Amino acid sequence: MKSYFPAFIWALVITYLSTQGGISLPQSIWDLVAVDKFGHAFVYGLLVILIFLGNNKQDLDFSVRNVSWVLIGCILFGILLEFIQKWFYPNRFFETLDIIANIIGCILGYVVYKFIIIKFS
Repeated sequence: MKSYFPAFIWALVITYLSTQGGISLPQSIWDLVAVDKFGHAFVYGLLVILIFLGNNKQDLDFSVRNVSWVLIGCILFGILLEFIQKWFYPNRFFETLDIIANIIGCILGYVVYKFIIIKFS
């Protein structure tokens, strides 16, 4: 499945970045607008786009079912990585706001793919 290779590599990059040591500050509503949340949204948005590009190369239609599977899969991947951080990496923390940023990124990736990439390709 060569068409999904970029998405697979990007998922590995996300996994690597998610398991590296980091500084976690106390959660507040202001964390939602922190630069790190934009990073979360960007990496998950790009993951969704790469998967949709792979789907396109596989001639999969852009049906509600296929879109739903991609979005649900990417969202669950982001949630799983938050739990992995919590359970296996003592210097990393589970952050609900990171999950929200991941979800927003997935949705924005869908929007960018549907309304920009498809229109100009």
